[in-house]
Amino acid sequence: MKVTDRLIRGFAVATVAMLLFGPERFRFPMVLLSFAMGGVWAILYPPGVLGWAKTAHPSIDVEDRSIWWLPRFIGGAFLCLVLVLSIAFHG
Repeated sequence: MKVTDRLIRGFAVATVAMLLFGPERFRFPMVLLSFAMGGVWAILYPPGVLGWAKTAHPSIDVEDRSIWWLPRFIGGAFLCLVLVLSIAFHG
């Protein structure tokens, strides 16, 4: 799980770098892919996402299953956003 977490963080940093310095034709697909990866990660491993949030809010209990619905909901919203944007801007 740590490897996946580091890969997603690295891809997010690469996406920001691409937004700042990369060619325009690759920016939108990178952002969509970044959102999709984050959404899948949030759905499959909510404690990982809550671990990210714990850095800002130390009182969050990562192992409390009663709050796992929140990262899963956000991950699903990210995936729906990716789907809608990819259909709307296809081509």
